[in-house]
Amino acid sequence: PLPPPPPPPLTAQANLKKGLAALPKPLPPKKRLELLHGPSDDFADPAKNPFFDPALGHESASQRNRLAKSLRFNLKGKFIVQADAIRQAAKMDDLKKRIAQSTKKAGLEEQLDVSDKAYKRDLPPDIEWWDTQLTTNHTYDDLDYGLAKIHSSDSAITIYVQHPIPIPPVHSGKQIPPRALMLTQREQKKLRRQSRAENFKNISDQRRLGLLPPEKPKVKPSNFMRVLTQEAIKDPTLVEAQMKRDIAERAAKHIQDNQQRKLTPQARREKIAQQLQLDAAKGIRSCAFKIKYLSHGQHKFKVDKTALQLGLTGLVILNPKFNLVVVEAGAKAIKTFKKLMLTRIDWTNTCRTTSIRTNNTLEEGESHEQQDLSANTCDLIWEGELKDRGFKTWRFKSVVSDSGASEALERGNAGHLWLAATKFKDANDYD
Repeated sequence: PLPPPPPPPLTAQANLKKGLAALPKPLPPKKRLELLHGPSDDFADPAKNPFFDPALGHESASQRNRLAKSLRFNLKGKFIVQADAIRQAAKMDDLKKRIAQSTKKAGLEEQLDVSDKAYKRDLPPDIEWWDTQLTTNHTYDDLDYGLAKIHSSDSAITIYVQHPIPIPPVHSGKQIPPRALMLTQREQKKLRRQSRAENFKNISDQRRLGLLPPEKPKVKPSNFMRVLTQEAIKDPTLVEAQMKRDIAERAAKHIQDNQQRKLTPQARREKIAQQLQLDAAKGIRSCAFKIKYLSHGQHKFKVDKTALQLGLTGLVILNPKFNLVVVEAGAKAIKTFKKLMLTRIDWTNTCRTTSIRTNNTLEEGESHEQQDLSANTCDLIWEGELKDRGFKTWRFKSVVSDSGASEALERGNAGHLWLAATKFKDANDYD
């Protein structure tokens, strides 16, 4: 038998059918949501629909005529200016980020203004306030149109000149005494000898004329035999007793004269207060000290007591980070206080600060453990002259935050000192 015939060759139409069979079947159509109740007539009317926007277009909306746009060329350098503005804004953002990071490390985020107002000045106004009275429409264009109020009846410029009341100067009528001649120590001694010799000569002349009684001889154990020759030979015991009484009288008179010249405690306090007032009248000086630790009772007592004795005004800020002492007074008082803070007080003294109680017991809250003051320092961070005193009293104030310290100092116009103290670094901070 013969073999079966070969299958007929595939045609293009057969290949097309085979490709259509391999395609995925289409998905059934989705069912659309139908509303059982259609919208109301008011909602369908665009004029009554509150949510209709005519700018979006509608069958009932009138078609707007679209104008043909002409070909426009950009000016030279337009996009360069825009790119420069973008780069400048990026630099400003980078600068603000770096400043914010540095202030965050220092703990002063709330005190620095890193906004654009701190770096960019405001644009000038359209018209300055002092020129508004000279223009009609409050614009400088009035000067071009001749509408300036210069020669009009309602102008702020008149023919009259206001002469202020003359005020006499502060130092008028006060005669400044000439400065005394400065003498050397040798010249001062010579002048004192000459004045004493002249006074002694005047008293001697008055005694020769009988105007003053003769002076009693100053008898001493070393010269009574030479001064009282006859009396000493007759009765030496009586002369010696008289000599001792005279010595006692002269000593008592010397002590009495000193007590009379001595000031009473009240007069001494008044004299010291007057000297402090005269010192402050010459000019107010101020200085600020940064102290790392001020927990030592003796240190705090010395600072407080000396400030009260010198009549200082100011504030002591007690903060966990550091302590700040701000004082105001005359030049002499400030010099004495600086010597106390920078020289006299040993800030590294770690002696026992707790007081001895009855039966050597400690009160509640006290302990024998002492704070290590070996790294304690006191630095002068600022010194200068002031017009007037900023603080009225002298006191201590405990503050926890930086904003509270700045606010307390700002009442005495010294808020900048806390920022200066925060940025100040001594030699130990660089190690």
